[in-house]
Formats: sequence, C-alpha cells, structure tokens
Amino acid sequence: MQQKQLTYVKKAYETAKLGQLPNIPFIVGETTYTTVKSEWGEPNLAFVNTANFVQYRAAKKEQIATGLGVGLYQKLYEIRSYVLDDTKTAIEPLSAKLIQKEFGKPMQKDFLGPDQVWHYTANQFTFKVTIHTKEQTVRSVAVYAKNFDDSKQMQ
Repeated sequence: MQQKQLTYVKKAYETAKLGQLPNIPFIVGETTYTTVKSEWGEPNLAFVNTANFVQYRAAKKEQIATGLGVGLYQKLYEIRSYVLDDTKTAIEPLSAKLIQKEFGKPMQKDFLGPDQVWHYTANQFTFKVTIHTKEQTVRSVAVYAKNFDDSKQMQ
C-alpha cells in the first residue's frame, strides 16, 4: 500500500525542484494569492496569524488536500500537499523509514508540535516532509521558498 504514496513523494520531490508540486498549478515565489483565489476561489480555511496559511479541500466533506503559505508581496512561500494526485488518497500511511531510505538523511530537522519537519534541498527550493513523531508516518510534503516567507513561525 505504501508504494503508491512513495511514488507520489518521489514525483513531488522532482517537481519541487521547479517550485511546484504535482497537479497544483502554482509556483512558490512566483504565484500570487490573487491568482490562487481567481483559479480556486476562497479557501476552506485561512490562518491569518503568524503563518499566513490557507487550506483547500478537494470537496467540502473531504480532508484538507492542499495548504498554501502566503508571504512577501502576496506570493506563495509554501505549497503543501496532504493527498496524492487523485486529491483523495492520504499520504499518511507512508513510513518515515521509507522516506529516509529513499532520500537519505535530511539536511535539517525541526520540531513543530507533534511533528518533525525534514528538509531536503531541491535546487533553490526546500522540499519538506512532515513526519508525525509518535507514529513515524508522513503527514504532508511541501515545496518552500524561504525568500518569500515573511511569516513569524518556524522557518
């Protein structure tokens, strides 16, 4: 069952090198929040606190599919995915051991609540893998552009 998730994460890493994630038409450091809203409408949930983060669901009753960090000049600083290409299947069953086996030791690890955030270099971007510390499963993957992150949370 984890093979499908691992294949997606490998694809996500390759697209992260371009500032994107699979099947999400936006680029960190380039796409503005105005563009996001014109293409996807208003977010299902918005955090206008320290993170400046918005979330979208594939459908009203489904889990959050995509999170977007809005930063400097209203450009995206992070694109985060919680689901596979089908926008329904969760990444979460994927084990942290498989990530480490595939990508090696992360260049940096941060702790955020019950999670660890593993950082890998993806050209001028950072590919982030969020791991649930206790369960050692992947919660989400993200592409991140530090230059556009003006939030006040962990970077």
